[in-house]
Amino acid sequence: MGAMVAHSEVRHRTMMSSKPTGTYSALKLPNSESRLPSGQSVKLFRPGIIGLRKRVENTQQDLPTTPDVSAPSTSAPNIPKPQAKPQTPVMSPVVVPTPLQHPPKRVVTEVDGAKVTQEFLRTSTEYQLSTDKSPETVFTLTLAWLLRHAARDYGYRIVPDGSVRVSDVLRFFKKETLQSFSERCLADPGRRFELISLPDLVDGRLRDVWWVKAKRLHTIPGVSSANKRILNMGKLQTLVYRTTMEKWPYIQKYGIPEGPEHTIPLLQRRKNFFTNHIPEHKKYLCVTIDSERAARMGVMFFHTNQADLLAVGNRDGVIPLAACRSVVEMEVSKEKLR
Repeated sequence: MGAMVAHSEVRHRTMMSSKPTGTYSALKLPNSESRLPSGQSVKLFRPGIIGLRKRVENTQQDLPTTPDVSAPSTSAPNIPKPQAKPQTPVMSPVVVPTPLQHPPKRVVTEVDGAKVTQEFLRTSTEYQLSTDKSPETVFTLTLAWLLRHAARDYGYRIVPDGSVRVSDVLRFFKKETLQSFSERCLADPGRRFELISLPDLVDGRLRDVWWVKAKRLHTIPGVSSANKRILNMGKLQTLVYRTTMEKWPYIQKYGIPEGPEHTIPLLQRRKNFFTNHIPEHKKYLCVTIDSERAARMGVMFFHTNQADLLAVGNRDGVIPLAACRSVVEMEVSKEKLR
């Protein structure tokens, strides 16, 4: 069956000298658990600077079935041309200026760790000035450099709190075993590393795996020791991803992609979308995410020191569309009051 579209009117009122108004068009996903009640006024966000309420009207229309995103093709999708204007249009057709490109799958690069280590040591001031050039010193200096500055450059997946899977790092330190690697990390006089067992998606199932991270001094974009992973999905419940309408064809085919810093910024449903600023006229795409379902699909969630929420996509670098509950087009406009 096709997805359903519900059209609703939204009115905002603020304490400032303006009255923003807007329209929602809800793109209901197949098998969605959250169906908007027809003709019922419901509270969408906690009142704050903007008190937001929406009323769902009875206008509904079938949409094409959402394509299968479990095994996306590497070729550009065939985007259908906008059909003739319906008698009662629900939403404007989305125009995509360029072909969509599938996000590349994460592949750990096979690196000659011994060669890279020698190149690093030749340029390391700390190593050159050190009187201790033992294998233990070489190991700790190289690992600290890799986790703080270079992991992503060599294709290793590093999450916002600085953690990298030990199984990935052992591809760099090929002579090390899990036992010898952990012993060397724990024996570091500078206590620069932390080993921790946390869940990750392995062969389609969540399993506890070993991660290692440097405790401080990261320079990789989007990585900070102040970021903390969220393991209790009950604290998150429903999350919202906000973007532009032009991104919908890509999300519909592949899922929500990571940004330049390999993270996905999110909003909690109870928070307001706009604080201290209301755009004159803007359309947004708001994707509602089921955090528990996303976590079971390999998505990780983090909060920053500024209380912002971040997600890290699965091994394909996306939040799968199957983890989303609904998609809403939000149109916001502002009207000045006398």
